[in-house]
Amino acid sequence: MDFNKYQIEAIKCDSSAACIATAGSGKTTVLVEKVYRLSQIVPPERILCIAFSNAAVDNMKARLADKDSSLKSVVVSTLHSAALGCVRRSGLSPTVITEKYNKVDYKSGKIQSRGLIDIMTPIVHKYDLESNSFEDDFPEAMLRYVGLRLSKMSKDIKGFEDYFEPVYLDKIYKDYLNYMESHNLISFDMMCWKAINILKTDNDLRDYVQSKYDYVFIDECQDLSGDQYELAKIIAAKCNIFMVGDGLQNIYSFKGGDSKYLLRAHKDFDGMKVIHLPINYRCSEKIVETSNRIARITEEAEDENYMDAIAARKGGEIPIVTEGYSTIPTILLQQKELVGDWSNIAVLARTNSVLLSLKSSLYKHKIPCYFNGKDGILREIKLMCDYLKLITDTNDDKA
Repeated sequence: MDFNKYQIEAIKCDSSAACIATAGSGKTTVLVEKVYRLSQIVPPERILCIAFSNAAVDNMKARLADKDSSLKSVVVSTLHSAALGCVRRSGLSPTVITEKYNKVDYKSGKIQSRGLIDIMTPIVHKYDLESNSFEDDFPEAMLRYVGLRLSKMSKDIKGFEDYFEPVYLDKIYKDYLNYMESHNLISFDMMCWKAINILKTDNDLRDYVQSKYDYVFIDECQDLSGDQYELAKIIAAKCNIFMVGDGLQNIYSFKGGDSKYLLRAHKDFDGMKVIHLPINYRCSEKIVETSNRIARITEEAEDENYMDAIAARKGGEIPIVTEGYSTIPTILLQQKELVGDWSNIAVLARTNSVLLSLKSSLYKHKIPCYFNGKDGILREIKLMCDYLKLITDTNDDKA
């Protein structure tokens, strides 16, 4: 494969680097090539690759194995998995518990494991707090607050403190953590926080973790939260680190992801360079030009290391940009004359629940649509099905 000059610079960079990679710039290909080049110098098992999700981990492992079978020895993990590994290596063996309710075995009367909402509910009921400010369930809102604090999301925490007394919020936060620790439980949100606390006090474990790798790669760094970034700094404190991401692609801000950690990394790691992968091979020139105009008004564009994307492909149709002040069905009706056919329109959303609500609205406007999600049942129909299930089995918790 022929690499462009920017990709070659990234591949051959031997020092720590923050790589700002635009969409469609081949960053995963570059990362794999860089890992392969490095494996000729250091043992593959002394290379750590951090991917954002389990699916991304599987993809990275497959890409590395396709490049060279020796790269199967490269350690590929999510940060949460690495964090949980640190916790367990310290001698603790907590049970991982999620937000979901788990099925009750009614024959034995035992609950296999409790959901986080079950744990939070009695904690919040100890305090005299009004919950009318939130549309969703109050214990669920407080659970979200705890997650924000663990992820160091100071801006969003302030939103809660505008409604509730900080002293009560602090008590709920501490009571929740005390409960989880005393019952040897750990949640997804707690993993990095717990690992950081352990590594700060356990000198032997910290020395072991910091001496285990010669090079650390972290992909999708624009989505790192405060606790994840702090953990990454501890793990890579004594080795080279290669961070790659794009501040303009930060889509996990609701989970604490903040592009500022990628953009300021060169100030936190000694000798770190800032390099770019600006050439977009995915989109046409007209799409890239439009995207650049939109990007220039974002906070990320104010950073000293911001760089416009460069289109590899010339031409293309000029995209239509619509300001979304009206409802999506209204926007679609406006665009129908331009695109000519409903089948040429796609709507993307973060969650299936948003799309289910949209589907109901589209039907009301007589706009045909196909729902490509895990559950294509309209919520009204699903609710009726749940009622029918309860008629036959009153112990069906999910219904």
